[in-house]
Amino acid sequence: MQPLGSTPGVGRHHRPGPSEFGRLTEGVPLTLSARIRDTLSELEKIKSQPGIEARYSGGHAYLSVFRFDHGMIITPLLTHRVGHDAPTLHLHRYQDDGMFDRFASRVEELWSNGTPVWGGNSSG
Repeated sequence: MQPLGSTPGVGRHHRPGPSEFGRLTEGVPLTLSARIRDTLSELEKIKSQPGIEARYSGGHAYLSVFRFDHGMIITPLLTHRVGHDAPTLHLHRYQDDGMFDRFASRVEELWSNGTPVWGGNSSG
């Protein structure tokens, strides 16, 4: 399962990715489980703030997303590459059913099917 995080009105974040064996961060291999633990540790520090949510997803997103009101930063993960080798796209919502809406629809699907990290109500 991979973590999803949210701050309504500010952004929604989904950060899955392939295991990155061999890549080191401060001398520690940056595996998927390490990334999940790091993300949850940081979210734990701010979970009492209004609007902070995190969910586990059993689905594969193959992208990282930072979503704002009418903008989105997307990093589609490429097979056989580590996350930092993937391109980053900055999308703006200009029309119905454009690229923004298509990515947003996928993120909303993952979010609605996810399970809360903190047992239902994450705001405290």
